[in-house]
Amino acid sequence: MRMPWTWAAPLASPLVVIVVIVMSVAAAAATMPPAAAAVGGSLLVPRVGMETIDADALVAILQQLRNHEQALDASFLGLCGILVFLMQTGFAMLTAGSVRSKNVQSLLFKNLIDCCTGAVAFYLFGFGLAYGASGNGFLSYSQFALSNVDVATSRDFFFQWAVSAAASTIVSGAIAERAAVHAYLLYSLVITGFLYPVVAHAVWDTKGWLSAHNVSPLLGSGMIDFAGSSIVHVVGGLSGLWGALIVGPRTGRFVNGVATPFPGHNVALIVLGCLLLWTGWFGFNAGAMLRVSTPVPHELFGGTVAVLSTGESVLFSPTLAVKHTLVSTTLGATGAALSGLVLSKVMIKVFDVCFIVNCLLGGLVSITAGAATMEPYAALLVGAFGALVYTGTSRAMTYFEVDDPVDGTGVHLGCGLWGTLSVGFFSTERLQAIAGFNHTHYGLAYGGGGRLLLCQVIGIAVIGAMVTVTIAPLFLLLRAFGILRVTADQEEAGIDEICHGGAAYPEDVRPWDTIVRENSLESPTSPSTVVLPGQGSLDPDAIDSLMGSDKSHTGSFRPAGRAQGPRFATTGSRSMQPTGGDGPLASSAARPLAAVVDADATEAPALRLSRSADPSRWRSESGRQHGRAVAELPRRSSEGARSTVSVLATVPDAELPW
Repeated sequence: MRMPWTWAAPLASPLVVIVVIVMSVAAAAATMPPAAAAVGGSLLVPRVGMETIDADALVAILQQLRNHEQALDASFLGLCGILVFLMQTGFAMLTAGSVRSKNVQSLLFKNLIDCCTGAVAFYLFGFGLAYGASGNGFLSYSQFALSNVDVATSRDFFFQWAVSAAASTIVSGAIAERAAVHAYLLYSLVITGFLYPVVAHAVWDTKGWLSAHNVSPLLGSGMIDFAGSSIVHVVGGLSGLWGALIVGPRTGRFVNGVATPFPGHNVALIVLGCLLLWTGWFGFNAGAMLRVSTPVPHELFGGTVAVLSTGESVLFSPTLAVKHTLVSTTLGATGAALSGLVLSKVMIKVFDVCFIVNCLLGGLVSITAGAATMEPYAALLVGAFGALVYTGTSRAMTYFEVDDPVDGTGVHLGCGLWGTLSVGFFSTERLQAIAGFNHTHYGLAYGGGGRLLLCQVIGIAVIGAMVTVTIAPLFLLLRAFGILRVTADQEEAGIDEICHGGAAYPEDVRPWDTIVRENSLESPTSPSTVVLPGQGSLDPDAIDSLMGSDKSHTGSFRPAGRAQGPRFATTGSRSMQPTGGDGPLASSAARPLAAVVDADATEAPALRLSRSADPSRWRSESGRQHGRAVAELPRRSSEGARSTVSVLATVPDAELPW
């Protein structure tokens, strides 16, 4: 039979332990001196088991606490720097996937060398110009080559270099596939060694004339760009825009006012690059705090408490600011991606993965300036609107015939401008105080007045002017000396072949885009592949040149857009007559080839037409879909060996029957 109080038995042991602990603490407290007192130069501090702690021991304890604080901040900033450097891998994958495969190795080389040249330039000049101990409101002029730096400065260098390298890498995508290597190295040195450091000093250094951390900030507010929407992305995006304008579009990109799509060769690399960039962005934004430990509001530790206009007291807390930044970064990206999802379906009629990727990246750029000072719902809205800004900027670039292979101008310049301005609207007083910013003036939407917004506008104008007067003359000078762009023949053959000794992919796995040429018949890299002229029209002479002495090939096909009707049999390279239909093949030669025909044919060899698998379709800026058709024509050599001839045609989607 169960006893009435048996249920309480499991609680007995814990209760006994708690009672014993409480009694022990009470007994120890009773034996402690009531207060601390100075005796013979020693400081009496009440502690269990010890009577006093002398002054030297207290100093040692405080120093140990500072050592732990420094170790925590150094570990945090080092991890963030590693994540920012990981973004270089993301840039490399995204850019490589966005260009044609004949230029992949060139883009990867530039990303790699950018890190190296940028590190040397930032070490020798950049860090001293941006954050040197001596300086004025416009630049610093000390601690070049990290001379006379303390521990905290050494800790900051790695992170700041990783951020500076991102600004330079943005430019590489805008002038991809036609810029010479020497030009890239020169502008990379200028951006990381001079331009970016001067801009960063003006906005981020406590001496900078635009900085919100200045003791006498501009208009009593200063410019807030928490992690670099303008300092990194506007600088990189505007530099890329000037480069694209001055170097000119890729050959054939715009013909008679019509944009010709040059699709990237690998969507998988583009998505991989996006995810790597998103991962690195958490370190990019959170690391802008430069520390994660929160100092106690005491003169020994340097903590501060701000009193808001509402009377609320708020502690300056890097810990809270970092946690909030991670949330904002997540919501800004997801808001942009979902907005891009809707835009893609409404405007392009399909879920275009590459378009959604760029929208997501645009959202990350948009939230970068206000990641620490905007409420979560505002971060979501700012990111979502960033997708619209990217779309509009990208369309404007195409309209004005500015060729940017990776659409970096729309992502970085357009969304960077929007992100910087959005701080003037949506930055909150409380979050500014928590992040350590001047909180007298805050977002216009919350009643903070217009001074912060005006400072943002002034900052954007000044940064734009600095980039223009530095980068535009540089690119013009490089063009004047003939070292800005590769030759037309080199561009056509691919920079990989000319500068790097060969293509990035082996011959047997090379993507089809290496042999796509609009309206031309060319000798491909592989002797067994040729591109049909026109828009996929069948050229008997081209087939004849491929077949050589072998005239016995057979097969059948229909012209595209004809799901039913005659199939045209190939009974000889020059004797092509329709099977079950009217007229010779020549009468339909202008029609594109597109459909898989005679799929059930049992005879061999046969002519097979099908879509290329990598990629099978893409979309031009005008919204028209395009697809590709591949015809494989088996042949037999004079020695009896069998081989296959591949014929590739580019056709409008309107002509595709699938």
